[in-house]
This record gives sequence, structure tokens and C-alpha cells, in this order.
Amino acid sequence: MARIYSLTCLAFLCMSLTSCAVLGFSSELDGLDGIWNLSQSSGGFTGEGIPGIAESRQQIVFTADHVAEYYQDGGLVRTRQFTLTMGDTIFGRKHLIEFDDGESLVVELLDEDTLSLSENEYDGFMLTYLRAK
Repeated sequence: MARIYSLTCLAFLCMSLTSCAVLGFSSELDGLDGIWNLSQSSGGFTGEGIPGIAESRQQIVFTADHVAEYYQDGGLVRTRQFTLTMGDTIFGRKHLIEFDDGESLVVELLDEDTLSLSENEYDGFMLTYLRAK
């Protein structure tokens, strides 16, 4: 009986660890820190993205101390504090960047070179950034 109990506990522990790895839950998103250049905007009610955004150079800088700095054509236009969480979104359970002003963005993709952020709304925008080299 003790052996069955031990095996059951071990199986439960293995499943728990595996499911955490599959979800990728972490309070940190590895690779988020750095300079990101806006590459593309899409979505919105018309599906054409944010009007006028292609005419200017947009950057966002995420720092290790949880500050997001927004730049337009080289000038700082906004600074916000943020936290990283995992939460339920219209896209399923995803990483969220929650800002101190109450806005949040869904992390759709984060890899070595690309960051895609979406508004958590059905007619929301998706912004795709490329890491500055």
C-alpha cells in the first residue's frame, strides 16, 4: 500500500512539473528586456492597424527594473512601470504585461528577434516589434 501511495505521489509530481513547463509560466519573460523597433501594426475595427503609425519610427524599451520607455522618432514620449503576469485572455491563458495605468497587453510571441503584443479585445490591435541589433 505504501508503495502505491509513493508511486501515485511521484506520478502527480511529474505531471505537475511537466504541466508547468508546457505552460511556460513565469513571472519573468526571458528576453523581454531590450530595445524593440515597431515593425508592423495590424487589427483594429478595419483590420488595417493603427492609422499613421508607419510614418514615424516607434520604439519600446523594456528594462530589467520593469520600466517601459516609449520613443517616437528618437524622442522619449512616455514612461510606464509594468509587471508580468499570467492570466486568462480572449486568446486563452497567456503572459500579460500589466502597466501601472491599468492597461495590459497580451504577449503573443516572444523569441530572440520578435515580440508581438495584442490588446485583449476582439477588435484590438496587434503590434509586432523586431529587436534592435
